[in-house]
Parts: sequence; C-alpha cells; structure tokens
Amino acid sequence: MNESTAAGSTLPTSFAVGDHLNWDSPLVPVHLVVELPYFLMLEIARIDVEFHSITFEMMISDQDFEVFVGEFTDARRTCGYQGNGPDLFESRDDVKALNLPLIRRKQRTTIYLKTQCNEDVLNSVYAMDDSSREAFIYLETLCEAHIPVINELVRRYRLMTYDYFAYEVQPWDIPVWHVRGGKPGHVSVPLFHYASLQSRPWIDTNLLKRDVSEEDRAHRYQLTLTSVNELAAVDSSLAVPGEDDLLDARNLMERGDYNGAIRRATTALEALVEYVLRQELLKQFDPATVEDRLLKSQNDFPGRLRQWQRLSGVKLNDSTNRAIDRLRTLRHEVVHRGRRLSYEERGLAQQCVDTGRWAFNAIQRDQTRTQLREFTNMTVRAIARPTLALRFPVTETPTGFQVRSLRSEFSSSESCEDFIEESTSESAQTPEE
Repeated sequence: MNESTAAGSTLPTSFAVGDHLNWDSPLVPVHLVVELPYFLMLEIARIDVEFHSITFEMMISDQDFEVFVGEFTDARRTCGYQGNGPDLFESRDDVKALNLPLIRRKQRTTIYLKTQCNEDVLNSVYAMDDSSREAFIYLETLCEAHIPVINELVRRYRLMTYDYFAYEVQPWDIPVWHVRGGKPGHVSVPLFHYASLQSRPWIDTNLLKRDVSEEDRAHRYQLTLTSVNELAAVDSSLAVPGEDDLLDARNLMERGDYNGAIRRATTALEALVEYVLRQELLKQFDPATVEDRLLKSQNDFPGRLRQWQRLSGVKLNDSTNRAIDRLRTLRHEVVHRGRRLSYEERGLAQQCVDTGRWAFNAIQRDQTRTQLREFTNMTVRAIARPTLALRFPVTETPTGFQVRSLRSEFSSSESCEDFIEESTSESAQTPEE
C-alpha cells in the first residue's frame, strides 16, 4: 500500500495484532495464580501434574489473600497484593504513604503454576502505548492455555474423593488470574472483557464515522436490550417447547459447558418437533389418538421429523438436515459413549449449536422469533463474549506452553493477504457446497 496519511506518515504494508511486542525477547520464569470457585479438601502441597507428556509444577494452597487498594473490583484491577503474607505488604512504607484504605479478601483454594513468559510482554503491561493491550492479550492467552492443566488436577481429585462441589472449570468459572514475576512483579489478568465490566457497556455510535461533528462523535448510550415495560407486558407462553433449552445451549457455550450445550440444543429440537407434529396431527385426529401416536414414536425422532414434513408440506433443505444429523450424532457420542468435549473442541460445539438453532428457526417458521435470535441487536449483544476474546496461537513444548505471534502462523511464502483472499473465497461458498 504505502499510502501517505494526511499527517505525512506512511501506512504499513500489513499489520497484525502483536506487532508492537518483541517476540524475540527471552522467556523468563513466572507463576500463574488462579483461585478456584470451591475448596479442594487437602493440605497445602506441591504436586507435579503431567498433561500431554508435559510435566507442570503446581502448588495448592488455601492460605492466601488478595489485598485491594482503595476499593474492591471484580476485575482485580485495584489488587495490589496476592499471596500468603498480606501483613508484609500492608506494612510497607510506600503502601502506607498512599493513605488509602486496604481491603483484604481471603481466597479459596488457590493454584500456582510455574511457567515462562516473554520478558518484553511483562515490560509492556503498563506501558502508555499500544503494546500494553497486546501484552494483556498475550497474558490472557498464556493463562487460558493452562486451564486444561488445572482440569487434569481437578479430575484426579474428583476421582479420588467424589467431592460434591468440585467440577472442571472454564474461563467463566475462573475469569481472573494473577501473573507474578518479571518487572511488574504482579499483574491481574481478566480473561475476557465481561469479567472486568463495572457497568453495562457504553456504545459510541459515531466514534469511527467520518464527516461528523465533534458533538455527534461524542454521542453515546448505555447498552439496553429491552425495557421494563416490555418485560412487564411479555407473556412467558410466548416460548414454544424447546425454546428454554435453546437459550440454555447458547449460555452454556459462553460458560464453557460444551457437553451441556450440545445436549440442550438437541433437546430443543426434539421438543419443538414433537410440538409442531402434534399441531399437524390435531388437524386430523382427536387429542387421545394424537397422544397415542406420539407415544409410539417417542424414540423415533427422524420418523417424527419426516412425518411432520409430510403433513405440513414443509421441506427442509439438505443443509438443515445435515446440521440436525451432525448435532444429534455428537449428542449421541456425549450421552451414550461418554465423550467429553474439550476446550480445544469448542469450535465444533459452537458450530453444532449455531446450526442447530438455525434448524430450530426453519422448523418453527416464526420470522419474528428468528429475527430476534439472529439479527436484532446482534452486534452489541455479543459485546464482551468470552468465546470472541482474541487469542494468540499457542504451542506445546517440552517445557510447557509457548505463546506465539499471529505472524508465526504464516509461512515465509504466504502473506496475510493470501490468507485473507483464500478465507474470503471459502466463505463465499454456499452451504450446499
């Protein structure tokens, strides 16, 4: 490109998030610290946990505190100290000189993991430039990559104890981590934006528009998806059978329960098909006969779906039928074969849940509900979604996880522009293709 801006500076030929970081900077040792939402009932201990043939050194503690300066925030931005020696922190002369209230919070079971981090990232965390946000994306990626290791520890604990309260965790369950080490000494790291929200998001409608006045550019509003009057007027009978399960599936995806999301999405379709088939049968038979016929077909979902299409005259396209089959096949593996969808398979789960919802729309044939699910406030509704958080690629090495730059994903013979052109070509294909 090499076009010149109005200010006379030259635009780069390409740009990738992470370009402000020095990826050749050496790796330095750090501790990742995260608090579980429950207690592991065992003593303070060190343990080595093997995951994918990598040995991770961990420490389990229930004697740690967070100390907040001035006020407590969910994002831990005001957390000045984390560890088991809050008295030493609070008695420091520089802390006393702040003349601000200090708030202690006792933590539940806290896990420490030894790993390595790019030194320039730690130096850039609090820089007053673009590298700071990229440094946080790096740390978010590094912390999130270790969630499967945490879950391997939790799985061992559950198998040995059958504890009622312990469960495998996802970013939603452990949204804020601490990184200890390097130049800053301590950094609080929310894994996704929703974890750091202190209010409903503000939407700047004209921030990036050209040819608008400064007054119009400053216009903003606080995100509102509905009103109290609308809630008071709505009748919960608006929901068709299966719609509550459809809502659960969407939420479970954000919370990281991919198995649960697949089960709920499948249940939503099965409940809806029974409902629409009943409506068609009632046009020809009395209620008792209809219920008897539905009872006989209760374990034959494909037969019910075919019968509904025959009676209603609706013909689902091949893409929709494939989506339904793919979702139900995955649900069968989860329920009957014990498959546990891993964090790395969230893309597969998201695809099945989304296409299952589209099939729900096609069967319900209610344009108003489809418009709400798929289009109304679609962009602002997705603000702060955990599943949309930007991440750098991660490689498993003999010593642990290593975060890489986005540019490292491209070979020397392949440019970002080549990749974009290829992706655009693929996305232009029809579902049938």
